[in-house]
Amino acid sequence: MVLNRVKPVTWAPMVVITGVVLAATVGMVGLVGCNGGTSQQTAAEVDSALQQKVAELEAENQAMRSQLGLTQNPTANPQTATSQAKATAELVRTINNQLAQIPEMQLGAVAFNDVQSLPTYALLDELNQLGLFKGLLTGPEFKPYQPITRSEYITWLFKAYNMIRPENEQIRLAPQRGPIFSDLPKTHPAYPYVQAMSDGGFSVGYVDGTFRPDQPLTREEMVAIKWGVDTGTEYKKPSYYYDLSFTDRDKVDERYKGYVYYDNWQGGGPHKGNINRAFGKVKVFKPQQPVLRYEAAATLWQVDGAGKQTAQTRLASIKAQ
Repeated sequence: MVLNRVKPVTWAPMVVITGVVLAATVGMVGLVGCNGGTSQQTAAEVDSALQQKVAELEAENQAMRSQLGLTQNPTANPQTATSQAKATAELVRTINNQLAQIPEMQLGAVAFNDVQSLPTYALLDELNQLGLFKGLLTGPEFKPYQPITRSEYITWLFKAYNMIRPENEQIRLAPQRGPIFSDLPKTHPAYPYVQAMSDGGFSVGYVDGTFRPDQPLTREEMVAIKWGVDTGTEYKKPSYYYDLSFTDRDKVDERYKGYVYYDNWQGGGPHKGNINRAFGKVKVFKPQQPVLRYEAAATLWQVDGAGKQTAQTRLASIKAQ
């Protein structure tokens, strides 16, 4: 299913002259009124398809007059009709201006032909329905087994977070100023998103002041970044870290061990930790292994530590509106 954002009102100008179907609308018919007025051609001279179109326009005209509060017995007076036309046109402009103020959700899925067999397809599909990949990927290939770069992941994360979270909890783009990271110029596509995450207090770079945007994202880095964003908390290595079940737990970088432990501690199921959503139940974590695109996308399905703010719940709220 593809959800589309509400479009601006475009029908009102077609019906503003109440009780009249303009000759220009049908190309060859010169109807001037519905209250006993004459026409240049009789209905018998108009082919059946055109008559049907005229009838449809008149029915729509009548319905729109009722909705807009216009008279049910309109006059054929051109001045009155023109006045009502101007009033209706102004109403349309007002409605469209109000619609323009609604935050752009960019709802709409991108058609991918290589994701249906993925173990995380259900999660990816709901993110796609929200419009996560619109403007980022064009399809038809998602390339699920391609490693994701650090800049790509932060861009996806920023967009997913703001699509799922309430408006008052969203991450705002950072003010225009000099780059925070020495290797991320303003010309880089991910610049505004990386700057925003860092400006918001989330740890996404390295201690040497670099971000390394085109470097593949590793598993331990992804978990540290995502869990920190989910909970807004910095985690240190716990004293009971030995409880972590991964056989290669000692290979996890000291900077990331706390995040890996607490994320894995959340257990199984899609509402739980990022590790489980991305990789399933695993005994070997492979902390320095590059993250694949479909694995990265799975972590974005949920954007809090409690399992309440997910792509699924956001879609449900949109459908209920």
